[in-house]
Amino acid sequence: MTPRPIGEGHLRAGRGATGPARRRSGPAGLFRLAVALVVTGWMSLLPAAATAEPLSPPTASGAGQGLGTGTSDQAQALREEIARLAAAGRLRAMIPLLERLLSLDPSDGPARLQLATALAETGQDDRARHHYRMVRGARDLPPEIRDHVDASLGALDRRRNWEGYFRFATIRETNPAQQTEVTGFTLGGLDYVIREADRAKPAQGVDVGLGVALLPPLAPDLRARLGLRLDAQIFDGDAPDDVTARLSAGLLRFADRGQRFSVEIYGAERRLDDDPYTRTRGVELAYSRMLGQRSAAYLRLSAEREDHVGTPFHVGTRAASLTLSRVISPQLSVYGGLRLEGRQSGDPGLAGAGASVSLGGQYQFEGGYRLGLTLFHERNRYDGRHALFGIPRKDRRSIVTLQIGNSNLSLGGFSPTLNLGYERQRSTIPFNRYRNLTASIGLTREF
Repeated sequence: MTPRPIGEGHLRAGRGATGPARRRSGPAGLFRLAVALVVTGWMSLLPAAATAEPLSPPTASGAGQGLGTGTSDQAQALREEIARLAAAGRLRAMIPLLERLLSLDPSDGPARLQLATALAETGQDDRARHHYRMVRGARDLPPEIRDHVDASLGALDRRRNWEGYFRFATIRETNPAQQTEVTGFTLGGLDYVIREADRAKPAQGVDVGLGVALLPPLAPDLRARLGLRLDAQIFDGDAPDDVTARLSAGLLRFADRGQRFSVEIYGAERRLDDDPYTRTRGVELAYSRMLGQRSAAYLRLSAEREDHVGTPFHVGTRAASLTLSRVISPQLSVYGGLRLEGRQSGDPGLAGAGASVSLGGQYQFEGGYRLGLTLFHERNRYDGRHALFGIPRKDRRSIVTLQIGNSNLSLGGFSPTLNLGYERQRSTIPFNRYRNLTASIGLTREF
């Protein structure tokens, strides 16, 4: 029997388918005080029994003994030069040396705290925040140091009047349009083939992200938040360009123990190949706090309405997500998350429910290399029966992403990262089954 071609109208399964901060003292004076606390005070603050143990497991070379500080001649030379620069108040000159010291021994807690302080004093708050959080992963962290780190993190949050991020990457994907992976199927005793133009095809392009938010103070622990975000993937013609713009306005409140409360309203528009595809408006509540010395929790609740341009239907989504993160050591951090959502729509093919789980972590090796791994799995069910197959649609999507970088490589303050990913969706509807391999190398920075 001659297979019958299936046209594009039946197919597309993927994209397009369904009080004011306090003024700081001079940086040199504050930094000398911090250096004195870190270098000469940390050991005296530790209990006698704890000083004989490392902050984290020692490396094979013996680095990391005592307080997790390296003992090589190279490390000692770096420390002497860092001490000389600290005495002269040359904070920016210290930063690359401290980064080099950490690349020799990522478990060096005092060096990481020095680096965090230097970054904070030179206005590099996003990087300082990262290293302060990693310091919390040190074993047997003295209460005085923990309190100092907590206070520093709180001060970083409270003094921010704006925040932002920038992302740029070159990307190549085997199926960025998420077209079906099947070549044909049988229905009602008849064999059908899917046209070549409607099957998966590779494409390359660029991925760009830009976001900025103003945080004007309303009270000592209360900020307004006005945000603009733009995310775009631009391809070479073998996949649709995908651009989303988002505006938001809300309130942000800080409290003790790293607590943050926020509420915001937002609106967004997504365009495919410069044509409007969806328009969304909604509200989101978020709460985060520290859980003990090393862990944190993040909770989000949202309600939104998504209108599909050119159709009479919309989707109302209610969602809740919870993420837990933990710093295991100054080298290793992990997280896990769960998200649940329900969808209502006049189109049964859009209504339904979904759930997803994510796990991830990052490890810092000697030499500055860092390795990250993210695992994601999502299940979605739709209430209506498919018009062609007569059965409900159920999807299962899995994504594995590997991130590789080196903190010793920097381009204007941006550290390049190589990302490798594998994505697969299984579905009761053949048209909605696809696979996609991705590779990208790019730069990301938060401000």
